[in-house]
Amino acid sequence: MRLSRSPSYLVKHKHIFYVRVSVPQDLRPKLGRTEYRYSLRTAFLREARGKSSRLATGILDLFQWMRTKKAMNMKQEEIQAIADNHIRTLLNDLEEEWATSSPSSEASMEHDFVGLDEDWEAYWEDLQKRDYRHVRETVDQLIQNHGLDLDQNNDAYKRLCRAITQSSLEFCEIAKKRLQGIYRDRFAQTPQIVGISHTTQEESQGEGVPLTQVIDAYTQEQTHAGRWEEKSKKENHACYQLFLEYAGEEITTGQITYPLMRDYKTALMGLPPNMKKAKAYRDMTIHELLTMDIEKTMSTTTVNKYLNRIATLFKYALKNGWMQINPAEGMQLPEKRRDDELRATFTDDDLKKLFHSEQYTQDTHKHPYQFWVLPIALFTGMRQNEIAQLHLDDIRQDHDLWVFDINANAPDKHIKTKNSKRLVPMHPFLAEALNLPGYAQVLRDQGQTRLFPEIKCGRDRYGQTVSRWFNGNASTTFGYKGKCGIEKAKEGEPKKDFHSFRHTLINHLKQKLVDPLLLHELDGHAHNSMTMGRYGKQYRSHLINEHVVMHIDFHRTLDLDHLLHSHYAIKKH
Repeated sequence: MRLSRSPSYLVKHKHIFYVRVSVPQDLRPKLGRTEYRYSLRTAFLREARGKSSRLATGILDLFQWMRTKKAMNMKQEEIQAIADNHIRTLLNDLEEEWATSSPSSEASMEHDFVGLDEDWEAYWEDLQKRDYRHVRETVDQLIQNHGLDLDQNNDAYKRLCRAITQSSLEFCEIAKKRLQGIYRDRFAQTPQIVGISHTTQEESQGEGVPLTQVIDAYTQEQTHAGRWEEKSKKENHACYQLFLEYAGEEITTGQITYPLMRDYKTALMGLPPNMKKAKAYRDMTIHELLTMDIEKTMSTTTVNKYLNRIATLFKYALKNGWMQINPAEGMQLPEKRRDDELRATFTDDDLKKLFHSEQYTQDTHKHPYQFWVLPIALFTGMRQNEIAQLHLDDIRQDHDLWVFDINANAPDKHIKTKNSKRLVPMHPFLAEALNLPGYAQVLRDQGQTRLFPEIKCGRDRYGQTVSRWFNGNASTTFGYKGKCGIEKAKEGEPKKDFHSFRHTLINHLKQKLVDPLLLHELDGHAHNSMTMGRYGKQYRSHLINEHVVMHIDFHRTLDLDHLLHSHYAIKKH
């Protein structure tokens, strides 16, 4: 048997602890075995944990060593090729960040483009101070990625360090210029854009091209690259259309100036929220609305959403030579609240109300998802759509550890960013106390393929059903949280909604001083560090489980025992 609070590789058989590590499929022919199993010769858990950690690490290191190539004498052109590829990789990441950083939800609308280059600025400062720690980290990761075996005394290692130092300095210079719209570096490529005919230098410096054509070309590129789905396309086009309504449908890129953008920002600050949906405003033009005395206007977050998305469009036009400046850059309003004040965490009293409702105490949930989504969200911090779209195949074992496999490997599945793809270890309260794997097996036996087949995919994917049930609709009902006595946030206060489970878990672990890098691996956020984010590979799930998940103790601070008696919690035989 495997103990609930033990590492996934620590097992117990007849009172004695063993280490058992499965050999990866690709290494089995070379090693001639499917697993390593060693007795720790102890019946004491604390002693076994210490011994097992060292032994398992040694075995995993063996797997890594088996996959590396032997040392090679590298020529200077090979070193330069690695350095140049390093720059291209960083520049591609930079361009991808710019292309996808339009906020897709209210929670992330405070994102400011000006901060995109902070990491590279810090890297630049380190190099100027002759602090080469980041360089060595980068070189070590490049060596691993290329399957090389070079130690720091090797001449090729030293030459690679010099080349990476030079390429890092070059990248910083290029990044700062590209941030200003200057694309004259040796890595710049002339893009081939469908939908806009060749533009002469006189046109780009004078009237430019119709903004509607730029919108069409940008839409084609984003859709072709798979960065926009239909929802994202509609949200972005709504922002573009509002600007066209204000500035005129026939406006060209050459007519877009700083004074125009300042006037547009002022106009946004005077418009009502939900103006295209509210019955009182939806049939009025933007210029008609601006003549009215509107008491409640758009929030800072919403104003910045419109400015951010038009700034992204102009950045694209600037990069492709259809604009000489980006007048929307830096126009965003300062957010008065801190990032962590935009959405509230649930208090212990809130959680007690949510988990001690009549539905939970009397086991009367109308649909299975209404029972499961709350404990899953609380013990994993997964996003509502990540939970709602789960397939039964996403609930699986990784080296004997039950995990949620967050992916987009089916047409009906979606992940927010590339960093959202991850394995989330299943807390023992879910895996063993509530026996979620057992419930999933019952569904498999019934021929189902999804964990919550009762949820249908809507315009906003599967998470839409969860959101409407839990958060309700402002015009009709409070939803489940309101029925539990959690009041709607007042004007200016951080709101509490389903996403607050995610904030609650992250804050819970932050207060326990959990390693931020390991925590980001659990919550699916990107690493701020260039080295750890780009070159560092994912942490093994057993490390996330041991050093993060096992620190989650809501099942001890809240009374959740009544959940174990639900008919959804399949009893183990």
